[in-house]
Amino acid sequence: MQFQWLSLALREHRRYLLVSVGLFLLGTVVGVGLVARGVDLLAELELDSLQQVFPAEPTVSFILVNNTRAFLVFLVGALSLGLITVLGLVVNGVLLGYVGALAAGNEGIGFVVLAIAPHGILELPALFAASAVAFRVVARAGARIAGRRSTVMSGDEWRRTAGFVAAAWVVLAVAAFVEIYVTFGLVEALYG
Repeated sequence: MQFQWLSLALREHRRYLLVSVGLFLLGTVVGVGLVARGVDLLAELELDSLQQVFPAEPTVSFILVNNTRAFLVFLVGALSLGLITVLGLVVNGVLLGYVGALAAGNEGIGFVVLAIAPHGILELPALFAASAVAFRVVARAGARIAGRRSTVMSGDEWRRTAGFVAAAWVVLAVAAFVEIYVTFGLVEALYG
């Protein structure tokens, strides 16, 4: 099979993917909790609305650049021993939970699912993949420093990891197209 290396890379990163998802979900729960407690996160961030952060008419390139920036921050977070990656996952989870809870209160849970699911099933796993790579590199480097490994990763592991990162970024790019041409279209058609 031509893509066995990708399946192996996925297995190698599985536990770190679970950690990434867990941190993101923790942030999401905190974001929902902020809404439940009546915290005005936008005011705390000195924003009048989310329109100050996103353009009125976002484009594929805007979404892709924005998401690639997060992808790279999560990935390069390995240089901070994973702390930036942890912070990025939790903060992004808080923002999604907060905005999602506000939207659910105004438009209903169906709106939130429709506004996130079509592109989110691609975008979120791609971001989790970048985070998982960062966490795995940190764990492997720590094991190497502690003398439990002779190398951080073998040459084959580095190649699979690079391929895993490239595949995740391609999925992230596809998600940007889905967000603009599918998600926005469905939300507009059903919620005007």
